[in-house]
Amino acid sequence: MSAKKILNGVDVNAVESVINDVTENPELAKSKFRAKNEWINGGHNR
Repeated sequence: MSAKKILNGVDVNAVESVINDVTENPELAKSKFRAKNEWINGGHNR
């Protein structure tokens, strides 16, 4: 096992592992983004 590599607080080994997993199985990277707002008046919405 290699030593844990941390750079700017990020576990580089974990990031590399995720990259390899997604490269092998692109389904893992699928995501869905949704947003909803309600117009109130003029430039105001929530």
